[in-house]
Amino acid sequence: MHNNLAIFYCGTNGAGKSTLRSLNQDIVQIVIDSDHIAMQINPTNPRLADLEAGRKAIELFKFAIKNQISFSMESTLSGKSILQRMKTAKENDFKVRLNYVGVDSVNINIARVRARVLSGGHFIDEQTIKNRYTISREHLNSAISFCDEVFIFDNSGKSPKAMLHIENQQITQIADELVDWCKVLLDELLGLGFEI
Repeated sequence: MHNNLAIFYCGTNGAGKSTLRSLNQDIVQIVIDSDHIAMQINPTNPRLADLEAGRKAIELFKFAIKNQISFSMESTLSGKSILQRMKTAKENDFKVRLNYVGVDSVNINIARVRARVLSGGHFIDEQTIKNRYTISREHLNSAISFCDEVFIFDNSGKSPKAMLHIENQQITQIADELVDWCKVLLDELLGLGFEI
């Protein structure tokens, strides 16, 4: 039934979405990454190209849906539009997979973005990162309900580690020990009727 995959990489700035995506090597035809698109449009100042890059990302998404082409897409999960895209993909017979990458403290996100800027990466101010950290986590439970399959990764350490796998309301704990934010998430999901 689901011939095509829609893979969403979500998490706050600096959580490690791109790192995880490069480790996973998904079999998809289209990779939608608005930061990468912005870099192509305006290499010297990609932030000036954010709006245009966002529009191009939406065009790519619509193209993939219309032509039934497997794709992956990155998002901080801090806006409602990404939830709508997950729903749209599902309604169009895509198998929707979410790879959510989180860290135990927003200070990790802030430090990583700061380090990224020093090596030529893009800047995001601390308040925006803090807001996205909170909202992204709030949106996660809704996102899980739209997805056929979910992998929860913690990237508080040196590399992303799989913590939980969720499919058909069933949660499988992958890691021997859950980090704090994953314990909270697990409790929330059990409260919503998910089973372990």
